[in-house]
Amino acid sequence: MEEKPEDFRHFFKFGAITRPMEIILRHITKEDTEAYFKAHDEDAAKFFATYPTTMEEAAKEVQEILDAYEVPKEKRTKETFAIDIGGMFAGFIAIHHIVRGKEGTTGSLVAPEFRGRGVGTQAHKLLLAYAFKTYKLKKIYGRTKLANKASQRMLEKSGYKYEKTIETEGGKKKLYVVFS
Repeated sequence: MEEKPEDFRHFFKFGAITRPMEIILRHITKEDTEAYFKAHDEDAAKFFATYPTTMEEAAKEVQEILDAYEVPKEKRTKETFAIDIGGMFAGFIAIHHIVRGKEGTTGSLVAPEFRGRGVGTQAHKLLLAYAFKTYKLKKIYGRTKLANKASQRMLEKSGYKYEKTIETEGGKKKLYVVFS
């Protein structure tokens, strides 16, 4: 039997709510488009190379995510999930640049109203368990811009270790911190 992303769930305390909340990683749907767009606020946008600036662009990105689900798992190079808390879209997380049996890279964005509450950390832990098992990976990388200290802390809390700081080549010089 093949395990599905829905099988990877985790309970944790969320903000001031005293009952445990369940984080579920599930495939993104067209119905998530508006929340996907809203998650890309100004605070998050400064840390992304590209991001949707209109609902039309968000709809195109969501369609690309949906199209990627159609590729058989053994041939996939990326897989993206909605971070779902109590039926609410709390952000998204992805494993990309997958080289089956070798390595992959993660990326995530937590919606503004869920930031600072451990959602990204828990989502990364779920994704790591899923990706290592499903894609038989030996190593998973996380990369953030040098200024994105919150994401660096989140990666460390998720179990990643600092590896190096790199400078991209080309016309624009940008520093990135790499974890694995």
